[in-house]
Amino acid sequence: MTIFNASNIYGHDIGEYSNKAADEKVTLAFALDSNYLECMKVMLFSMLRSRAFIHSPISLYTDDPTVFDHEVVKNFIDKVVLIDGHKKETLYELAKNNVRRPERAQWNRGTFLKWAVFEEQDTEELLFLDADMLVLQNLHEISKIREDKSLITMPQFQEELKEGDSLNKLKELIAGQYDGRHRNRINSGVMYIRKNLLADKFFEEVTKFAASRIDLHEQGHLSAYFQENKGLLYMAPAIYNFQEQFVRRLKPLDKQEIMPYIKILHYAGQTKPWKIGEEKSATHESTRLWYEYLRDANKLFSE
Repeated sequence: MTIFNASNIYGHDIGEYSNKAADEKVTLAFALDSNYLECMKVMLFSMLRSRAFIHSPISLYTDDPTVFDHEVVKNFIDKVVLIDGHKKETLYELAKNNVRRPERAQWNRGTFLKWAVFEEQDTEELLFLDADMLVLQNLHEISKIREDKSLITMPQFQEELKEGDSLNKLKELIAGQYDGRHRNRINSGVMYIRKNLLADKFFEEVTKFAASRIDLHEQGHLSAYFQENKGLLYMAPAIYNFQEQFVRRLKPLDKQEIMPYIKILHYAGQTKPWKIGEEKSATHESTRLWYEYLRDANKLFSE
């Protein structure tokens, strides 16, 4: 089931669309447990509204068998992979033993699950997306970015951006002008992955690398691996993974200047809209935006 086909179930007319053939060459992938299914519903609705990869097959990777029974999974997801056996054991061991905060092992397991996409796919390319995002614009050009590179991703924003002239720093990120803090620090919430990394061989290689070291989190291991294999990675402009907490810090006029550029807004970190609550979102414009999408998604999917 694709986003397009699921929209037909709910009577949504997508209108004229010319990217079907390109969409079908790319798998969309998510990795989550049942706690993020409502969030994924909002994300998928945002992709429908933005006409982003609406004909792409969708895969879901999980260690939670309860996700199979959810309506969103039944109506949207083509392939649900329940991670078990060697792959599950490997990822759980990394989450427990190879991060600097082992007390967060359960949370770390959720982030390491996304590495399960490193396997053979029915398509030659894959776009991995975290569920705590909104797609605000069409994304098709991401598939054309540096076609000689195996992984296209964007940086983890550094906390120093909240000091000094953050608007100019965010403009540099939008333009893909990265300083040393951002050039090599991956945020794995958006990863465009090409064929040579979609293989069990690569899964074994990158997990073996991570098992030999300790880092802050899963993203730190990926960043270190691709620093040693620089020829595989290209860091694309941050418009494809723009972290919402930094928008929230801006003055209203600065937000108006930044927001039109953003293609994917990522509610990264601990401050999630559904944790803040809609009643407390009066001062959080980007939180209100998520709830607007939630209401529209609920309205459409209940019809």
